[in-house]
Amino acid sequence: MRALVTGGTKGIGLKIVEKFLNDSVADIHFTGRDREAGEKLASRDGRLHFHCFDTSQRESIDRLYKETGPVDILILNAGICRDTLFLRMKDEDFDQVLKTNLYSPFWITKAFLSDMLKKQSGSIIYLSSVSARGNAGQANYAASKAGLEGMAKSLALEIGRRNVRVNVVRPGFTDTKMTADLPENMKEEIIKHIPLLRMAKPEEIAEVVYHLAMNCSYVNGQVVTVDGGLTLH
Repeated sequence: MRALVTGGTKGIGLKIVEKFLNDSVADIHFTGRDREAGEKLASRDGRLHFHCFDTSQRESIDRLYKETGPVDILILNAGICRDTLFLRMKDEDFDQVLKTNLYSPFWITKAFLSDMLKKQSGSIIYLSSVSARGNAGQANYAASKAGLEGMAKSLALEIGRRNVRVNVVRPGFTDTKMTADLPENMKEEIIKHIPLLRMAKPEEIAEVVYHLAMNCSYVNGQVVTVDGGLTLH
């Protein structure tokens, strides 16, 4: 069993890599922009293979495929945000978020999908966000994640007959670097609306991703929300 995790050097991606490692997946390839962090993680086990790539650059995707070869599990986790109010949002802020969060998963999926279809086996999981439902100050981020969910469902309809599953995990507010930068009063206000009264731990999201990839052979085309009940309101 071979897996590829994008954005695997920190946050949710790091915990996904560690979860696959702890549960004896044969080879785990992962990408990231932080070479030092990636090489340090890869040094922990011979099954870990780090690839230092900016996956928002189209020309890097073919090189990534050549370095990794076919995989059985594809986890598209890498993402960025450039939050600001709509009228203040610059074109480059919109473009870069869409390139990283939506175009990159599109390009990577195309690069690796043919092998899965030939083998008639595979699992693709996209990491979305509760912000896909819309969030003030995140027009670019919300658009990228809503687009990702639509792409995943469309792909699931196309390739399910070839026994390749496509699903989405939609985390709520999670204790990562991205949320750590929020003002404390904003975090407190968000937590008030979460029935479990806390943010998720990255490893809790990783647990769902792993289970969906490895154990849920009849789950296809679904968006699995992991938000502590936030979106019940």
